[in-house]
Amino acid sequence: MLSSKRYSVTVSDTQQNVATQTGLCILPRGLRIADAACYAGVRTWFLRQAIYEGRLSARRLGKAIIIMREDLDAFLESQPLLPASEAEWLKKRQGNAGTA
Repeated sequence: MLSSKRYSVTVSDTQQNVATQTGLCILPRGLRIADAACYAGVRTWFLRQAIYEGRLSARRLGKAIIIMREDLDAFLESQPLLPASEAEWLKKRQGNAGTA
């Protein structure tokens, strides 16, 4: 049995020996909302809102809502970049640094 914090997967002895020798860890393709939020570095409400608005694909498996890792990566990549010109607070902070 291999495990990584929350996940445990039953594998054959041969697979376990190969995984142990190579340092591989078997991770799930689908993530629950809390795990997906941790992976993405955001709060769960942000992902739930994106799912409810149809911006992020999710699947229901029983009672669990599952987000495929590929869908989450695509969603994160599709988010707009923050241009440097919108960082007004930084310009003000840098301007005050010269007077101190």
